[in-house]
Amino acid sequence: MLYRDKLEWETGQLLLDKERCSKALHLTEHYNNHSDFYYHHVFGDKDTFHLAWLKTETPFVYPPRPTRPASWGLLQYCPVTGRPLFQHLAGPGKWSLYSKGSQRLKMIRYGDRVESYLGELERRFHA
Repeated sequence: MLYRDKLEWETGQLLLDKERCSKALHLTEHYNNHSDFYYHHVFGDKDTFHLAWLKTETPFVYPPRPTRPASWGLLQYCPVTGRPLFQHLAGPGKWSLYSKGSQRLKMIRYGDRVESYLGELERRFHA
């Protein structure tokens, strides 16, 4: 396969049509189920998704701007509007029921809402 200078895929959030992407998803599953082999050749799931889409010739769209690193994680943009769409916490501050009160939540847009949703989820989880 020829080298292609393309953006990396951020696989923290994907929007897809499972019916139209089923071949690519199954191949991605295979790659990741055999990660002990494939991850020696690629950089984890972001590459296994990308390779599966290329191998199965499944069409895809990149956002107009690359994912942007931030001190709290990653910011992803909408392919249609170009506006911020996803905020992906990374590292030790990833989302969890125990993220409430986290400094990282205070750094992101709508962090107060996220904190209240986590509280509601925790109450329902422990009910």
